[in-house]
Amino acid sequence: QTYANGKIVYADLPGGRGYLRITAFDDFVDDNNSPLRNRAELAAVLDEIFTPSRVDYWSGLVIDLRFNTGGDDALGLQIAGRLTNRSYTGYAKQARNDPADPTRYGPLRTATVTPADGPRYTGPIRLLTSDLTISAGETFTMALLDRAPAPIRIGSNTQGVFSDVM
Repeated sequence: QTYANGKIVYADLPGGRGYLRITAFDDFVDDNNSPLRNRAELAAVLDEIFTPSRVDYWSGLVIDLRFNTGGDDALGLQIAGRLTNRSYTGYAKQARNDPADPTRYGPLRTATVTPADGPRYTGPIRLLTSDLTISAGETFTMALLDRAPAPIRIGSNTQGVFSDVM
C-alpha cells in the first residue's frame, strides 16, 4: 500500500513481519509542503499502518530508508514515537555560527523521542540505509539508535548531509 503522495509504502511480509519504506519526510500532501498538514497526514498514515492487531502480530519490522531524500526532522520523530514505550534523547544538533571560526557554535538543540498516543511497535527492527539516505533520513536513523531493542542496521553508511533551516 502506498501513502502520503507515494513517499511511504507498507507491505505485510511472510513470517509476521512488516515492511515500511520511507522515501522522504516531506511533501506528504499537495499544498506547498505545509508542516502542519504533513504531520496530520503522517498521523493518519501511521494510524492505518500501526493498527493494534498488526503491531501484536509483527515479529519484526523492516524500515527501508535506502533512498530517502530527507525533509522535516519532526516527521521522523513522529514515526520514532510509534516504535518505543519510553522517552529518550534521539539526537542533538549544534550548528556552527561563524564561517571564519570553526570552533564557534550556537546552542545545542536536543530532539527527544516521545511515545505516541496510538498503537506502538516495540519489537525487533531491521533498518536499511545507504549513501542515498540523507538529512532527515539520517536524523531518523539516529533517533532509532538508542531505542530498546536497538535496530539492526543493514546496508552502507548514510550520506552525512544535514541542511537545517536556521
